[in-house]
Amino acid sequence: MVDKNGLDAYCRPAVYTTVCAPSHDRNLRSLSKSLNASLLFGHVRAAGPGASVHQYNCHPFVRGRYMFMHNGDVAEFKSIRRKLLGHLRDDLFDQISGTTDSELVFSLILNELPSVYEKCEPKTLEKAVFKAICIIIKANKGQANSINIALTDGETIIATRYRNSSHEEPPSLYFHLGPMPGEKAWDLDNAEGLAGFDRLVDRDIHRNTGGPRQRRNPAFQTILQKKIFATQSLLVSSEPLSMTGLANWQLCPPNCMIVAHPTRPTKGRCTREDLLRSLNEGKRPGDPMHEPCSPSKRPNSSDSPVLEIEFRCLEELCDTILSFDKSARTSSEVNLEGMHPALSPTKKAVRRTGSLSELGSEKDPNGIP
Repeated sequence: MVDKNGLDAYCRPAVYTTVCAPSHDRNLRSLSKSLNASLLFGHVRAAGPGASVHQYNCHPFVRGRYMFMHNGDVAEFKSIRRKLLGHLRDDLFDQISGTTDSELVFSLILNELPSVYEKCEPKTLEKAVFKAICIIIKANKGQANSINIALTDGETIIATRYRNSSHEEPPSLYFHLGPMPGEKAWDLDNAEGLAGFDRLVDRDIHRNTGGPRQRRNPAFQTILQKKIFATQSLLVSSEPLSMTGLANWQLCPPNCMIVAHPTRPTKGRCTREDLLRSLNEGKRPGDPMHEPCSPSKRPNSSDSPVLEIEFRCLEELCDTILSFDKSARTSSEVNLEGMHPALSPTKKAVRRTGSLSELGSEKDPNGIP
């Protein structure tokens, strides 16, 4: 069934929020036994000091076909909230229903998109996230913000691990490319493993190691220089979700952006529906629904849809934004283009003559204002 905005059950997010702890929510336990989803967001909120605890402040947040959640905080949020709200167009301003910095970050991202009911190209979503972070950094004059977010339009998934600090690390973020071919579905039912969260969490989450920064780790540099293809699935989480198979969880590089979307290796972009159809091809009757078919058993497996995953570096974002020269093209502007090619003026997507809120004010081929 299609609603008045042209969205059906496939592309319209369904969300369940509650102020109850997951372990004490009988409705959540009942629903989780019946749901079968190919794209799922889950969030347990830790309300900040003095923050209201009600469903309007619970993640994930949904607008149109977009879903969003955030782990972190915007520095000096109360003092810059009104300024940030001033960036929003009327329809997004009217839809603010909670009091969190997270919901406003979501709205700032959507403000850079033509419509909350239309899907966008991955580069367009990257650009929107990038510009929202720029606006926040400019508003609080470069104070340290933690902006670990997850965003999707139902096809593209974007996640960031970011903190604009010269000596503090962002909150952790892990990814898992699995189950891999030949493996069974993720085993996340290990109660002992889940209870191991406390052993994994560093209470001082922004701790400086005192040595070379984590972000300069050669292993991280390798991740940032290549594409990764997941044949079946991708899981991104603030902490590993199981103690067994812990080696399969990889820590995301600090100050990076993950961009994932379905694609055919030899033909280019495809849809999530194409990927799901391919995963189910070749399955025998009676096979568990949650266990996808191995790629080697699928017809035309060399061109089967996969998840294309790339990591974008956001390392120099804060310094570049704060040194932005409105009056002329400067070296900092060149750095901005190098960090994020989607903002290059050669694509007629950026006009470098105004404030950050005016970046990209000229129409580009994707129709972004």
